[in-house]
Amino acid sequence: AGAGTRVGMAWLAAGLLVFAVIVDGGASVARAVSVAALVVAARWWDIRIAGAQALAVAGAMQIAIDPLAIHDPGCVLSFGAAGTLIFIASWPASESHAAFGTRPSWARRLGTATAMMVLATCLIELVLLPISARWFSIATAAGLLANLLAVPAMAVVQVTGLGLLAAAVAWPWAAVVLGAISATGVHALLRSADILVVAPWLVREVPAPSIAVLGAYYAALG
Repeated sequence: AGAGTRVGMAWLAAGLLVFAVIVDGGASVARAVSVAALVVAARWWDIRIAGAQALAVAGAMQIAIDPLAIHDPGCVLSFGAAGTLIFIASWPASESHAAFGTRPSWARRLGTATAMMVLATCLIELVLLPISARWFSIATAAGLLANLLAVPAMAVVQVTGLGLLAAAVAWPWAAVVLGAISATGVHALLRSADILVVAPWLVREVPAPSIAVLGAYYAALG
């Protein structure tokens, strides 16, 4: 809108707080908003911080505010998944196509994006496996298949949902169209869990591991 960086950061921070109050999504929203607020605050002071730094500080803040959060599976799962994604994002991107002066085709870009999503899901499943076993006594690999539908569906819901809010003010007909698209995305998101109906063997009940087993698992994973 033509505002300076600092003014824009202030408005963005206010918008984040309003978003958190409206959504009220528990530990995952608190984690996302606190990380974003830290990054925005750093940008306000012309400082760039790494994602891992923001996530670590947000985790420390959440534990300081609510020490029992460390026993909240939603909080632990959220921070574990976000930390895994930050780890993946830190990998150097391939620039092999640049040496030949060509851009990869749309099919190759789509294939690369799909492969990265499957890889990210695999790593997240590995990181969160003992946490799910500890709190819920289950081990599952359903996310490997469910995310192929759930992740694109969630993107559709988020983008069209925000567009719907803006269009409802000036273009009601566009809001109706965006609402229909968003509803389709929600339906697809909910149906992604039906993979367990087709392949129930993707979920296994397991005994809850001890703290010693958790420590050995993460030491081996590291």
